[in-house]
Amino acid sequence: MTTEFLQQILHSSYPTNRVASFQWEPMNIGVIAEVVIITVQLEANGDGKTMETKFVGKFLRPEFPFESMFAVESKFYNDFTTKFPGCWAAFLDDIQLESPDKARLTTLCEQLSKKPDQLTKVHDLVDQGPSSLIHGDFHIANMLLSTDPAEETTWLLDWATCGKGNPLRDLAFFFIVSVQASHRQAQEAQCLKVYHEALTKETEAAYLSLDELHHKYKLCILNQFVILVVFDNLSKSLAANAKTEKLRVELDAHFREVNRRACMSVLDNLGDKDLQLLGYRSS
Repeated sequence: MTTEFLQQILHSSYPTNRVASFQWEPMNIGVIAEVVIITVQLEANGDGKTMETKFVGKFLRPEFPFESMFAVESKFYNDFTTKFPGCWAAFLDDIQLESPDKARLTTLCEQLSKKPDQLTKVHDLVDQGPSSLIHGDFHIANMLLSTDPAEETTWLLDWATCGKGNPLRDLAFFFIVSVQASHRQAQEAQCLKVYHEALTKETEAAYLSLDELHHKYKLCILNQFVILVVFDNLSKSLAANAKTEKLRVELDAHFREVNRRACMSVLDNLGDKDLQLLGYRSS
């Protein structure tokens, strides 16, 4: 990163200023990228007056070949029906769960493993659901919130995995990755209601009832659970390759907590009736 590089980036926002100097400070929150706060000193052309501005930058870490991650994701969609049966037992054993909860999840995973076509069905139902621009990595560390309580604007960072897809995937991902299970349990239903009201008022998507929204959301929860099971070893290898021991410990704990939240979300959201819609029956 150089002053010339920053000049090119900031020129459209500050056309009458030049970048005099800059400093950067790591935020230590990235997984496959280095996230930093960049403080830039700008000098006005002509009078020499200076001003300071700050922004967030995200740079790829050389130890993580980013392009290969897309190949890994592509391979997932080809292999997840065959990989899941061999992954779920170790996944559940690694999570602290009450015995009844683990028994319920074990039954679910056994059912999914016996009927791999249903794994495909879950993915297809999510993929064929409502469609919009989605962020793809929608969690709290990719959001900037104002320190002003009166300011309701939220800025989203890191659109590297954005695309066209089911917007409820972003919502399910957010609740699993960013929200403690107890907080999700307290707020989830109300948030879905507010989300549905916004869809109805702002996009005129009145064709989707609140019950339908709940059902499609549950499918996204189950789909995210399957993804986490199959990607678990990859996630933990990313944590193991973090830059510092502190970050390694934090990331490992984070990934394990996300896995636990996913389990709790499945337990809270999917009952016998939901599974029957996928062709399962309670044993």
